[in-house]
Order: sequence, then C-alpha cells, then structure tokens
Amino acid sequence: DIMGVPLKKDVTGRCIPLQALGTSYPRLVHHYRCMTGVEILKKLRRQVSDQDVQSIRGVMIFDLLLDQGAVCGALGIDVDSGELLVFKCRAVLLTTGGSGRSHAFSTYPADITGDGMAMAYRAGLDLVDMEFLQFEPCGFVTPDAIRGSLVPTTLLKAGAELRNANQEQFVTDFSSIQKDELSRRIHREIQEGRGTPAGGVWNDVTMLPESLVKENHAIFYEPALRGGIDISKEPAEMAPSAHTFLG
Repeated sequence: DIMGVPLKKDVTGRCIPLQALGTSYPRLVHHYRCMTGVEILKKLRRQVSDQDVQSIRGVMIFDLLLDQGAVCGALGIDVDSGELLVFKCRAVLLTTGGSGRSHAFSTYPADITGDGMAMAYRAGLDLVDMEFLQFEPCGFVTPDAIRGSLVPTTLLKAGAELRNANQEQFVTDFSSIQKDELSRRIHREIQEGRGTPAGGVWNDVTMLPESLVKENHAIFYEPALRGGIDISKEPAEMAPSAHTFLG
C-alpha cells in the first residue's frame, strides 16, 4: 500500500497492475477503483492538517512581491469577496500546475492557465522547455459537461477500439504505439475529414468486461456517467486532450 492507500490485489496479496500504452509489461499499481491520486491527496491533506499547517482556501494568487530582486511575498484575491490580500514570507514555492486550459481540450480544471509560470517570468526567473506538452490521446469532445476529461489508454491495451466516422479501425496494434504517436494519428483522422460529428473519433469500450470499466476505472467512468454518457454501453467521441506540461 502507498501511505495507507489500499491497492488492488489478488487473493495472495500481490498487486494487480494495469498495462499502460507503450509499455511492455503491466506496471501501474492502483487503488481498487483507479482513484489512486485522489486517495493519496486525501492522505496528504490529512498529514498537513495533523502538522498544524495553516491552509487558506478560496484565494487566487496573481503576482509575486519583490524586494530588490528577491521574492518577499505574494498578492492574492479572495474569489468570493474580491478582497485584495497580501502575504509576506521569506520564500515562495510555486505549485500552480501547467497551462493546459489554454488549449481547447484539456484534462485539467478551468484555472490551470499558466498563471504560476507567468508570475515566475515577471519575477525574472528563466522558463525552460515551454513548448513541450503531452496530450492524452482520448479526451471527451462531448457532452460539454465532461469536455476534455479522459478515458485512459489502459482500456485500449485491454481491447477497446478506436474508429473514425467511417467505422474504420485506423489503429489496431496498441502493443508498441506511444501516446504522442497515437495523438497524432487521431488528430490526422480528424484533420483529414474522417472525424465524428462532434469533431473526434469513436472510442468504443463496450466489448470489455463491465467490472474493468465500472470498477477498475471508476474515476473515469463515474464522471462520464454523471456528464451524460455511459461508456460501458455506447462509444464516445474523443480527441487528444492537453494533459502533462513538461516545461
């Protein structure tokens, strides 16, 4: 187990890993409902709370304060009241994520737009490798409520199918293809006029065991269901979605 987060195991107590795209062997240990990250985050928050670390919620930091070229604090705004807040400190650690939401499709929340990097740049820091961004191959293009949310490539390795508007499987071998190449292949189908009505390709997982989709991948299945589509019963329209910022 990781930090007390239970991992999916067989009757002997060994972890049951998932196999990701571009890997030779199954290697992804995971929470039994594939909610590994969510559960680890809960544990981290509890540890922060136990150590009496002050946490301020509902505040957006929008710039750093400088004193003779050195960072000495930050400016923020209370998103509910509009009150301007000043934070004075000896050091600032920026953990604001990438800039995925500057793209039409992204797996990230609406506020992940590169603000932290912009603050760092204005404060005089060097930004490196900003052009490198990994796209997840399969993000929902519709329904609007889950636009950009993804269905993982582990389901493609398990036997799911990708088809264009002509119902052609334009990729059939997922044993060696990497995410970047698959994203390019999907993008090419759409750009060359073989996309679905909403501008994607069909991702069909209906032939897979329901337990694999509904239980092992609950963190992806349940939001899609709440958003208006049951991927265990019907194909979904998907396109590459901005995911991991590498700069």
